[in-house]
Formats: sequence, structure tokens, C-alpha cells
Amino acid sequence: MTVQFTKATKWQARLRMAIQGPAGSGKTYTSLCFGCALAEMRGGRLAVIDTERGSAVKYADRYDFDVVALESFQPERYVEAIDAAEAAGYRVLVIDSLSHAWEGEGGVLSLVDEASRRSSSGNSFAAWGVVTPRHRALVDAMLQASVDVIATMRTKTEYVLEPDDRGKLVPRRKGTRPVQREGLEYEFDIVAEMAADSHDLAVVKSRCSAVADQVVEKPDERWFQAVIAWLTEGAAAPRWCQEPEGQARFWAWAAEQGLSREEVLAALGVPELAAYGGSKRRALAQMQEHLAARLSVAIG
Repeated sequence: MTVQFTKATKWQARLRMAIQGPAGSGKTYTSLCFGCALAEMRGGRLAVIDTERGSAVKYADRYDFDVVALESFQPERYVEAIDAAEAAGYRVLVIDSLSHAWEGEGGVLSLVDEASRRSSSGNSFAAWGVVTPRHRALVDAMLQASVDVIATMRTKTEYVLEPDDRGKLVPRRKGTRPVQREGLEYEFDIVAEMAADSHDLAVVKSRCSAVADQVVEKPDERWFQAVIAWLTEGAAAPRWCQEPEGQARFWAWAAEQGLSREEVLAALGVPELAAYGGSKRRALAQMQEHLAARLSVAIG
């Protein structure tokens, strides 16, 4: 295969943003504020995956959104909710919070403990080999979804002594590292950290130069307009199903599975592949479900 470079193009983009901070710092409120502003610009609605026991709905009098509450936090439950939001046509998705997928009931850490206990050797290293792909599938679902995604993450809390306005040392609550897999922040376009006491937002990582390194006092939708402008700059990005190479790879995969074009389009519910509105990952998942159903009929 010949390697060929092409001129780089600034495409319009879907947001991948993380808002992290200790409990009570304003993560939920800020994510709803930004999510509603972005959904209004997109001309659609905001969906919220709630793992915080109803934290988001306390702001339903201020912000307009639909919500689903997760009671268990296996990575597959998050993926299912992401797929549902995409299939329902939501334009923006807030995940509040992504930390439960790591250390909540059914989250990655509990899955590793469970796998270790089942192992004859009790070796957690082997357990990580089983669980890590499940976590990676969640990350891929989040990054590849055809919606804008804003995810909140809790940070571990510690108290430090800092001088107040009069120079007197007083204890202040601060967040340290996020409760998620180390390095996950590199997957996001923008990572912002909320301060526990002041509710200020500090941008700690940004591919959007307009907001890089900013510290903002109680940010609102007006501050977020710079991010929206960055997302909408450039030419409209072609979707995977509209690109000749993307179509060719998909049809080659379908042929390997013994699927006809008519069967594929009927399963996806579109007259032609270019009209499909979801991500490639979702399309492949739909086809896998179709293949499983076909096999079940054949066996039955």
C-alpha cells in the first residue's frame, strides 16, 4: 500500500470536553450550562446520563434536557446509554459522571476485583487483561459518537493551608487527580477543572487556543461561545459513511459476513449508506445484532 500525504484541513468538529473537580465544585451545573448552549446552537436537544442520584434534575427548572439514570456502572451500561442518545437524535450528551464507570458499583475497579477473586491464582494482572478492553470500548463509544460529549469527573479531595486576604492560613478544599484511568484526560479536546470553594473554572488542557489556560469566575454560556465558535470553524467534516474509503471498508466487511447490500441497508434503516446518521461503531454494532438475530432464526 502506498503512503500518501494530503493537505491538512480544519474541519468543523464535535466537542469532547471533560469538567473535573471535587464534590460540590459545580461540575453538574456547569456541564448543563455548556450543554444547553451547545444544543441550542446545534438546533437539537440535550441528553444527560446521570450517575449522581438525581443531581442533574435539580436544575431542570433552569435548563431543558432529558435524562436517564444509571443504577449500575458497568462500562457496557454507559455504552448502551451513549448508543441510545445517538439513536434518538440528541445533539449533545452530558455524562455526569464518568467516575462511576471507574470506581462505582459494577465499575472497572470492582470488575477487576471480581475477576481476581474468580481466578485460581488471584492474579489481578490477568484480571486487568480482561477488564481493560471493556473500559476501552466505553472510551471508544464516547469518542466516536456522532454527538457532542461533555463528561464530568470527580477528583480526589485534600485540604491545604493557604493564606486568606489578611495573610492568615486557612484550610481550603482542593481536588487532586480525577477518579478515572490515568491518562484519560488526553482523550479530550478541552479539560477544565472546577475549584471547590470559588466555583472558578481553570482550563488545564485545550486544543481551542481561544480558551487555553484561562481561569474564569463562575463561567456561563457567554464564556462558552468561544468554544462554540472554534467547533464551527472550517468546512463541514464528511462523515465516515460519505467518504469513498469509509464506504469501501464497510462494504468489504459486510461482504466478509455474507451480507448483501440490500440486507445491510434494511438493517440500518436507510436507502443508501451515505444517509446513515450514526457513527461507524454504532453501524457495526447494529449489523452484529442483525447477524445474531439471523443466526438465531436459522438455529430455531
